[in-house]
Amino acid sequence: MTHQKPLFALALSAFTTFAFGCSSAEEVHLTGSVSSSLVGPIHVEIFELAADGEGASSDPILELDLEAPGAIDARPEVLGDRLIVRATQDVDGDGACSEGDAWSESTAQVLRSDDAAAEGEDTAASATVLLNLVVQPCP
Repeated sequence: MTHQKPLFALALSAFTTFAFGCSSAEEVHLTGSVSSSLVGPIHVEIFELAADGEGASSDPILELDLEAPGAIDARPEVLGDRLIVRATQDVDGDGACSEGDAWSESTAQVLRSDDAAAEGEDTAASATVLLNLVVQPCP
C-alpha cells in the first residue's frame, strides 16, 4: 500500500506530460493575399496537409474572416510542412459555398529557418499563399 501514492503521482505526471507537453506543433507565420473581382467579406480556412500528402485535416486548424479582398496574416499552430488555404466569398450570404460564390484553394509550403531567431523574428517557420477568387463550381 505504501507504493500507491508514488505510482499514482508518477502516472499523473506521465499523463500530464503526454496530454499537455508533448505537442511538437509550432507557430507558423502565414502571410499572403486574397484577390477577387467581387465585393464583400471573405472566409479563410487553413487546413494542415497530412504528413503522407494524402489529404488535409477534416477540420480547419484556423479560420479567419476578411472584410474584403486583401492581406492574410495568420499564425496557425502546425505539425507538418504543408498547409491548404481555402478562401470563399459568400456573395449570397447563405453561409455555404453555392452557385455564384467565388473561391480558391492553394497549398503553402512551411519554410523553417534556423537563422530567424538570430534575425529578431518571433517565429522560425513561415509560409506564403496567394489566392485569386473565381466564381466556379464549389469544392
